[in-house]
Amino acid sequence: MATVKYNDAAHVDRREYMRIWSSGHKEKVSAWARRWRENNPEKKAALDVEYRETHSAERAAYSSEWAKKNPDKYRANMRVAQHKRRALTQGGHVTRLDWDRLLMDANQRCQKCGAEENLEMDHIVPLSMGGAHSPENLQVLCRSCNAKKSQRTEDWRI
Repeated sequence: MATVKYNDAAHVDRREYMRIWSSGHKEKVSAWARRWRENNPEKKAALDVEYRETHSAERAAYSSEWAKKNPDKYRANMRVAQHKRRALTQGGHVTRLDWDRLLMDANQRCQKCGAEENLEMDHIVPLSMGGAHSPENLQVLCRSCNAKKSQRTEDWRI
């Protein structure tokens, strides 16, 4: 396919011209789009809603197919989403800095068995039992110890 030069674009319809121009100016297009999103949050939100409504079937089919192809990632994503929902309803807030401090206090190890891999944030008083999503209610456990703890209230901090 022959490349159309910008000066020869007069005979090409405007959309084709913009497609060609955009492909050669990706940084400018990206910066423009970012500025537009920042300056028009209401319009962006409305466009997002419209897109979700008009493409719901395609999005659902894609999501279902992805979940079938990636069952482990799907389960992990669902677990994180459920955790976030519970944390939002229980109040409290934990930052990355809070988590890093907890890890340092625990010497990057599970506070129950001492394992160094697959460390997770565990709520001492589970969210399902009314515990807060705050640093004071957290401890570092490996995935295995956290799963065994389940919904019990056990404090392994030193």
